[in-house]
Amino acid sequence: MAPLGLVAEPDEDLVEVCVVALSGQDIIKFKVPRNTHAEDLYDMAGGSFASGICFKLSFQDQVLERNVDQPFRTATSPAVLNFTAGWHSRASAKSLLVDGGGLINLVRRGRHKLAHGILVNSSEDLMKPELLSWVAYTSGGAGPGTRPNGCPAPGALRLLWHVIKQRSGQARCRDPDTGKLPLHDAAWGHAPPEVAILLAACFPAGLKDRRNRSLESPEDLGRYVHSNFSWPSTDQLEVHLDWLFCFVLSGVF
Repeated sequence: MAPLGLVAEPDEDLVEVCVVALSGQDIIKFKVPRNTHAEDLYDMAGGSFASGICFKLSFQDQVLERNVDQPFRTATSPAVLNFTAGWHSRASAKSLLVDGGGLINLVRRGRHKLAHGILVNSSEDLMKPELLSWVAYTSGGAGPGTRPNGCPAPGALRLLWHVIKQRSGQARCRDPDTGKLPLHDAAWGHAPPEVAILLAACFPAGLKDRRNRSLESPEDLGRYVHSNFSWPSTDQLEVHLDWLFCFVLSGVF
């Protein structure tokens, strides 16, 4: 069983998307709901390339702008998006800043629910090594122009649970520059306490880890950055973790 609140939602009407280069070569395939925004499609297409590439997408001979339009509302599946690299225009400047992230770009913009749906329905490996850290950081609402409040962002816990099931080892991976763990990122972004417990279940020692550049534990960092930091103390989190392990051993999960 999945933990309460992390069960899958009913199936949506999905469109299979294939991004194709001018040469006819497939770049990436994924499935999305019909109400997916054009900017989401740019994030997914750009995830196949290094950051900085400038490109445009077109659908049914119409160039898509990076906005909240929904080009697949009445589309038939599969839908083919044509990819054109080296497109230079005023509108493409925004693409230049954020391409290269794929699912991470969706998460940065708070599109956790969409990112989870794409992962669940994809036959390709779309998980980058830093995905868990970004999910942890943004799960409490942290993002461009937003203030985290410690409450779960829509779809964030389901996405976190899915990534942990597939890549639990990412919970032990340190940022190459700061030495911080995903638990530190979760505290920095004021993630919900549930996120701390799930990450600690993968790496219990991470709750007290100070093997980083600033010599801070996740709790140290969270209480320094956020005056309203809502996590229980590290000792209390360890008690919750013991309860979780008891449930696992008893077959509840």
